[in-house]
Amino acid sequence: MKNPERMNARAVCEMVGVGKTTLSRWVEEGRFPGPVVLGPRVRYWLRPAVEEWLRERGVKVDGGAE
Repeated sequence: MKNPERMNARAVCEMVGVGKTTLSRWVEEGRFPGPVVLGPRVRYWLRPAVEEWLRERGVKVDGGAE
């Protein structure tokens, strides 16, 4: 069962409207919340953190799972 509060990089990129390279650069530069890292190939973002980041930039977010 998937957790709707967790988002992989693809879902975050789609929600924010950027590519994976830009997302990685923003995280590295501290311009975007970092992911939760469970292992070398397992990382995810928490939906509330992504939604808050968007709201801080004036983007209306519905707050529901996709």
